[in-house]
Amino acid sequence: MKKFIVLVFLFLTHTQAFAKTDIEFILDISGSMNKAVGGETQIASLRKAMASVLPTIPDGTFVAVRFYGHRVEQTDKTQSCLDTELATPFAPIQREAILAKVNDLNPKGYTPIAYSLGQAKGDFDKTREADKTIILMTDGEETCGGDPVAVINQMKAEGFNVTIHTVGFNVDDITRNQLKGIATAGGGTFYDAKGTHGLQTALQEATQASLVIDKKSTSYGQEIRGGDGYDTAVPLPFNQEFRLDHHQKTNQFDYFYVESKVGQEITLTINTGDKGISINSEGKTIEGNSLPYAAISLVGPDRNKLKDVNIIGKRNDSQTITHSVTKPGRYYILVGSTYEPMHKDFTWFKVTTVAHGDLGTENDAGDSTDSAMPIETKRYEKSYMGMADAFDVFSFSAKKGDTYVIGYVPGGTHKPWMNIRIFNSFKQTIFNKGAGMGEGLQTEPITLPADDTYYLEMQVPYTYEGTFDYRVELQKQTPVNPTAP
Repeated sequence: MKKFIVLVFLFLTHTQAFAKTDIEFILDISGSMNKAVGGETQIASLRKAMASVLPTIPDGTFVAVRFYGHRVEQTDKTQSCLDTELATPFAPIQREAILAKVNDLNPKGYTPIAYSLGQAKGDFDKTREADKTIILMTDGEETCGGDPVAVINQMKAEGFNVTIHTVGFNVDDITRNQLKGIATAGGGTFYDAKGTHGLQTALQEATQASLVIDKKSTSYGQEIRGGDGYDTAVPLPFNQEFRLDHHQKTNQFDYFYVESKVGQEITLTINTGDKGISINSEGKTIEGNSLPYAAISLVGPDRNKLKDVNIIGKRNDSQTITHSVTKPGRYYILVGSTYEPMHKDFTWFKVTTVAHGDLGTENDAGDSTDSAMPIETKRYEKSYMGMADAFDVFSFSAKKGDTYVIGYVPGGTHKPWMNIRIFNSFKQTIFNKGAGMGEGLQTEPITLPADDTYYLEMQVPYTYEGTFDYRVELQKQTPVNPTAP
C-alpha cells in the first residue's frame, strides 16, 4: 500500500496567544492516494482535510508545503523515489495558494518517506530561533527502501532538534507500527485516522498539539552591552536589573565594572527564565530550547577571579555572589557561560551594594594606625568585620590619668571570638583582653598613663567566613574627688 504523508515543522517562540510557529506540510501524493475508501478517493479526503486544517492556523504563521510522489509515474521507480518538491517555501500562511496547489495534484508515484524527511531539513531558516515539530501523515509504509528512523536520528545527531507526530490514514498494522516507531524516535505522538472525517480530526489535533499556547514569558531588565575585555569594560549601575542586548556565545563574555571601597559588600545576582538558546560554532544557526544556561563572575582590582556562579540547564533559577570589599578599586563583572550560550531575553543580572562600614559610616576603620578611624566617647550601634576584614582600629586622644571603659556586644546570629586591645602611639599595649564566642565584654576602668593618641583595636583572632556586625562603646569615666564633701 502506498502512503500519504504530511510533515509539519513547527517553531515556537513568542506571540500574544501562540508560540511563533513554522509549519511545513509534506504531502505524500503516491499512487495509493487514488484509492477510494467509503466512496471517496483518498486524495479528495486530503483536499477536504487541508481545507479544514489551514483556517485553524493563526495568521502570520510561517507555512511551507512539500510534495512527493506527484510528478513521476511508478514505471520509473528510481526517479519516483527521488520525486520530492518544496512547492511553497516558508512565508506567512497563504491559505488560498496552498489549497490551490493541493487541489491541482494527481497521485502518481512511490513514497520516499526517508528521502523527503532528509530534504525537508534544508527548507528551514536555521537563523530563526524556534523549536521544531513534524507531523507525518501517511496511508502506507515506506516503499523506497529508506529508513525514516535513521534519518531522524541523524538529524538529531547533527543538532537539528525536532519533535515528530505521525498520522496514519486508513493504515494497516505494519504501517501503524512503523509510524509509531517514527513518532517515538521523534518524541511525538501517533494519530490513527479512519475516513475523511477521521483524517480531518487527526490533522487538526496534531496541528493544535503543535500550536501550543504560549503563556507570555516576561523578560526583565534594561538591555545593555558590555565591553570585550577589561580595558573596554562598561560601568554597571548599582541596584538595577539588566539583560544583554544579544545572545551570548559559549566562552564569550560581556565585561562590566563597579567602583567599590573598603567596607562595602558587593552582591551579584543572575537569573534565568524558562528558555535557553543554542548557537552553532559559526553563529549562523540559532534555536530556542528549554535548558537555560547562565553565569556571572566577580574579578578583583588585580584582575584575579574572586568568585563565580553557574546556572546549568535550570529554568527560573537564581544564583548569588556576595563579597566583602577589603581592597578599594575597580571590580569587574563578567557575564557569560563556559558551558552553553546564554539567551538574551531570559537571563538577567543585577549588582547591589551594602555599606558595611564602621561606627555607623560607609567607611572601614582600617587595620593599622595609619588608617585608624577616630572614635568618640559614645555608643556605636553598627560596625562590621569578617572574612579578610579581621581588624578594626579606632583612634582617640587622651590625657594622663584619663580613665575609659570599653564595651563590646556581638550582633545578629554571628558571634565569633573577639580580642580587644588598647595601645599607644609607640604601639605599647596598655590593655589586652578577649571576649569568648558569643559573649560581649565590658572592661574594667582603664587609666591611661600619658598624654597621647591611643588606639582601640578590635580583632577576630581567626579567619571568619562571613560578615558580622557588632556594637562598640567608648566611655570616659568621671574622676571621683575624694576630698569633696
